[in-house]
Order: sequence, then structure tokens, then C-alpha cells
Amino acid sequence: MISHHLKMVIVILLIVVSTPTLAQIYPVGAQFQLNPPHSVYISDYLRPEADQVKLNLTLRDLREPVLDVQLRLRIEGPGIVIETAPWANLDPITLEGGVPLLLSAVELAPYFDAQHLEFTGISRTNYEQLGGQLPEGLYRFSFTVYDANRPDRQLSLPGQTVAWLALSEPPLLNQPFCGTEITIDDGQQFIVFQWSPVGTSPNNANSVEYEFTLTEIRPTGRDPFEAWRTTEPIYRTTTTENSIVYDQDEPLLIPGLSYVWRVQAIDINGRESFREQGYSKVCEFKIAEVPLTPATNVIATPISSDKGRVSWDLSPEAEGYEIQYRRSGDASNQWFSSREPAQEGGSIDGEIVIPGLAPDREYEIRVGSRRGGFVSSWSNSAYFSTLAQQQLACGDEINFRPFENFQPLEFLYRGDVIETGGGMRVTVTASTGSNGSFSGKGVVTPGFIGVPIKVEFTNIVVDQDYRLTGGVITGLRNPKLQEFIDAWDQDDEDDDQNGDGEGDNTGDNDTPPDPDIVIDGVIDEVVFDEETDEIVITDADGNVTRHQQESDEDGEPTDTIIEDSEGNRYLVDADGNVTKEDSSDASTINSGPPSADLDRFGVLVKNTLLNLRDGFQNQINSLEFTFNQNLEQVNTSWGTSLDNGKIGSSPLGLSTTIEVLISIPSEEATSNYKTSSALGNHIALIDELKQNSLLLIPEQNKWTLTNDFLEETNFYALLDELKEHDESIDENNIEQILLDKINNPLQK
Repeated sequence: MISHHLKMVIVILLIVVSTPTLAQIYPVGAQFQLNPPHSVYISDYLRPEADQVKLNLTLRDLREPVLDVQLRLRIEGPGIVIETAPWANLDPITLEGGVPLLLSAVELAPYFDAQHLEFTGISRTNYEQLGGQLPEGLYRFSFTVYDANRPDRQLSLPGQTVAWLALSEPPLLNQPFCGTEITIDDGQQFIVFQWSPVGTSPNNANSVEYEFTLTEIRPTGRDPFEAWRTTEPIYRTTTTENSIVYDQDEPLLIPGLSYVWRVQAIDINGRESFREQGYSKVCEFKIAEVPLTPATNVIATPISSDKGRVSWDLSPEAEGYEIQYRRSGDASNQWFSSREPAQEGGSIDGEIVIPGLAPDREYEIRVGSRRGGFVSSWSNSAYFSTLAQQQLACGDEINFRPFENFQPLEFLYRGDVIETGGGMRVTVTASTGSNGSFSGKGVVTPGFIGVPIKVEFTNIVVDQDYRLTGGVITGLRNPKLQEFIDAWDQDDEDDDQNGDGEGDNTGDNDTPPDPDIVIDGVIDEVVFDEETDEIVITDADGNVTRHQQESDEDGEPTDTIIEDSEGNRYLVDADGNVTKEDSSDASTINSGPPSADLDRFGVLVKNTLLNLRDGFQNQINSLEFTFNQNLEQVNTSWGTSLDNGKIGSSPLGLSTTIEVLISIPSEEATSNYKTSSALGNHIALIDELKQNSLLLIPEQNKWTLTNDFLEETNFYALLDELKEHDESIDENNIEQILLDKINNPLQK
């Protein structure tokens, strides 16, 4: 009788023998190359002069000096598969052992012929009627080699490449700038209209012409697009160049009137090659009745590694100013704009601060005088270079710049950056206040830590250079967990009142927790405004201030403690109930667990729980911060190509965009968007991706379990239970033991 062990050996051998080899080596190597730009028209790739399609074949099996092969093409896209048809009768290709064979568009053209292809998801008739046009999207092109004499014998892995096929963008209008007021000197009109092609394939660069139209806007103030759409142009012309000159031979332009111009890119072969039917945006300008004096004495100076200041002499005729800036050194660099005043009806100081610049870069600045909503004239350019960014390590000295001639910052907006000194910068996420005094929240990433930290600030003072000149910015921690930590820290202080480090247990924990809000003055009344969810505080002099109620990491309200200059304390609980604390009960508010002698177990458990909590929270903060940065980047990129709430194409490419956006990509979520041709509503997509990302943060669940454990577990009961294992617990296993306890908490 065959033994049990022998049976097992036989079964294993049978499995090994019967299992096909996964890492099969094929005798032919194939590498396919599809060079950009990636047109939606297959014929664009097959023009010999384009040199975009290349297939390199190598017969690696030297035992066969000559081998006849056939190729099979496969194109996979959004809901579409196009591949070489079984009935295609194409000439075989001869390979010689060890000799690479490079096939170009001429040799590969027959494989792209519609008569030799089989279509799924799109009909051959529709494909041919569109001139060989494929829908926009992500495609995989591949060629696989088969034996010409045995068509079922595969000789290579697919030689493949992936490309995003897209229509070209409409032209970008360059000059005159939109919203410009143009002066015609001595009645001699000479205006250069210029535009740039955007993403136009070199394959059709010679088959594109541009139609230029110019239309009067009557009556004054009419919507420019509506005027262009419904009014016959005063001038229309067609050119293959990227500019035209409008001079005395054209219809005269009337001073005081506004005009709108637009350019349409047209494929002379009648193909659909451009989005928006090739139409650019409309651009409005005005012919000045009286020339406006340009800004003079423009001076640009650096403030820090990411800010600069621009000043100029005011013109009495100007109603405002347009400040443009860009990186110098390349005339094609994009201009960015800021306005003075920033808000309608604001003051004009002849000076602004430009934030958000790159460190150690030179910038070009120019100032335009505005009147009636139009920029009439531009100043000469001024230049400055931002400072190099200071990189700090622990122990480095911080180089603070002196505060001279303090001028308060008028407004602080979300996304602004406050400089706290020495390279520490706070990115504002929420802000209230004005005229130099602000309260709100933000995020800071110290360079020597590398982990983003959420912060808050109340009534800090910020100058016009976005520098913190007064007040305190405080890092945020979870309020409920902080109660335990504060209590434990207080235990250590109380147990060591004699300073010998041994602990003496001579006192009780009678120190109340620190207040969340401190009032300079004596409080007369504290009420909770249920309509705005704000705490309203009135002092003895009748001054009223409003404050946001404290909240936890999930945004849920928590207890808020208020203290005035005389030590009077008020408690606003999570439900908005207000109580004034009696001095005799000062130790009862959120005082945490009672004092106890924390031996090595207490210290070890406390520090381990603290490290677990902080580790999970830091991971959450880091992932959420990275996600929010990527979200803003992708949202901005997609925003430039939105059409009626739909997403056109992403500059990052769809696959890359999804993987950047989702911090920890879900295979299912990512693949859904990779294969979708209609991405749907932009805002809904962003919301769904954000939800998917947050669900994929495992530290969130770990932090929640730890939080619940600390809130619901008697800390000293936990210590008593752990002491039963005194001899077996040490620094090497305490973390895992506590994690097991957190996942299976004690009964309270």
C-alpha cells in the first residue's frame, strides 16, 4: 500500500509537471514606438515625414537563421478594440537571426488599413466616415509577432505603448490683451493682433488656417460674447499666419467704443481637429478717447524667498492699476496679474506685495494704468530676484529681519502664506479679520520635521509683507486625547514636587486645564449664538467679540474654556450651554483621572500610547495634506479645460492624474476612471475621489480605535491588569500588547 507521504509527493510532482510555464521565453523581441504628438487621426501617424511609428523586431533564436513572420495589430481604447482581422492577407516579413529589423510608417501602413481591421465598440463605417478619427482618450497600441507558416504559434510578447489621443486646443489670444484700452496716435491706427496655436500637431500644422473677426460692442456695456454672436463683424479675414496687422486700409475704429475679436482655427481638409470647433475665447478692448499716462518710477524689490514688493508713482487720471509679473528670461513665459485696489472701492497705495513666488528666481514686473475697466498703457518693465530659501535644522539660528515702518495687512485670504521667521511659513486655510488683526487656521511643515502640522491663531498681527509681528500661532492636537496627556503630565509634576525625580505623592492634581480663549479685560456676559454657532463675549466696557467653538478632528464641537484677566472662567459645553466656574471647583473641569504613582509601567504605557496616538495622527495629517495639495493642483489643471461642467483632458494624463489624486490608489477606483470615456460632472468626480482617498487611510481607523480606547478605558485598571505580566512586558513588546488591548478594549 502506498504510504500517505508518498501519495503527497506524487500529487506534487503531477501538479508541477502539468502546470504551464508562466515565464515563457519567445524567440522574437518586439518594441513598438509611437512618438508624440498623439493625434486622434490614425492617418497622421502614417505620413513618412512624420516619423512617429516605429517597430523594432529581433530574431533572438540563432538556431533559426531565417524566419517568416506575420504581425497582428491591436488598438485598445475607451470601450473600443480594433485589431488585425483573421481574414487579413498581408505579406509575411522575413527575419534573420540576430539582425534587428526596423519597420517604419511605410511598412506598417497596411496594418492600419481599415479593410484589414476588425472593429469592436465602433463600426468600420463610422470610423471611415470620420476619416479614421478615434474618440479622445487613453489608448494602448501593440504589435504581436506570429509564425507565418503556423498562424497559431505566437513568437513574441506584444510590443506596446500607451498614448493619450486628443484634439488640438483652440488658439490662445496674445495681444492686444483682453481688457486693454488702445490709443490711436494722431488718427493713424496700427494694431497688431497676435495669437498662438496650442497643442497643434505638426502633422496638420500646414493644413490649418485662421479666420479673424472683429465686432463692435453696441450698446456700451453689452456682453462681449453676445455681441460677437449676434452682430455682423465690421472686419473678417483669413490667414495661415499667427497674426494680422490692422491699419488705415481697414475700417476705422471709433474712439470711446469697445470691440471684441476672436480667432477660429480651421482644418482646410475638413477634419474635426480642434476642440470648441477651433474657436478661441472672445477678447474685448477699447479705443481710448484721451490717452492715459502710464505708471512711472516702477520699483520692484524682494521681501523673502516667495514674496516681492512693487511700488510706483500714481497717475491722477488712473482709476486703478493692473500689475503683471512673470519669470524673466523667456518672452513666452505666462504673465500673472494682480490688481490695485484688490477690491472695488478700496484704497490705492501705489504699492502691493506679490506672494507665491519661487525662491531664488528673477521676475519681470510691469504696471498698467486702468480706466473704466480697461488697461490703457503699460509701464517699462522692472526686475527683481527672490531670496534663496533658508533651510533649517535643529539647533540652527534663525535670521529674523527687523520690523521697520509697520503697515498692517488689509486682508488675509485662504491660500496666503504667513512668514513666522527663519523659513517657517503657515499656509492659511481659514481666516477672519482685517487691518492687520486676524484669527483662523492653517498648516505649517517645519523643514527639520517634514510632517505637516495643523495650527490655529487668534488675533495675531500681520504686516503688509505677510510677516507675523504679534500674537501666537499654536499647533492643534485632539482635545479629548490632550486631556489625558495633560493629566498624565500633571501626575508626573505632582509626583515629583521635591525635584528628586522619585515622586512623593504629597499633593493632588488641583491645577485646572489651560483656557481655550483668553480675554483681555473682565467678562460681563458669555452667550452662545445658535444661528452662527459662535461664542459671543461682552466685557465690562461693553466690547463684544465673537469666537469659534472648539472642535475635534472630525469637526464636532467640544467643550470650550474661557478665562478673563481676573481669572474668572466660563465653560461652554459641546451643546452650547454656558456655565460660570466657581473658584472652589476649578479642579473639576476636565481634570482627567486622579493622581497616582506612575511606576515604570505607568510611564511605559503612557509614553507608548502617546507615541501610537501621535504616529497615527501624523500619518493622517501627512496623507490629508498631500491629498489636499494634489487635489488643488488637479482641480486647477482640469479647471482650464472644463466645458459645460464636463472634463476635457487633463494635462497630467488621466492615469497619472488619478494616481496622483488618490494618495493610496484603489485598484478598483483607479481602473474605473482609466477606462471611462465620459468622466461626468467635474465636482462630483472630485468629491468621489476625495471620499475614496480618505477611506484608504488605514491610520484613520487605528487612530479612532485608540481614541475610543483612551476615552472608555480606566487607565489605572489597565495598569493593574498589565502588572500581572510584569516579568514578560518590556519596551520590545509593549506596543503590540497595547495594540491588542486597543482592538479588544477592557470593559469600563
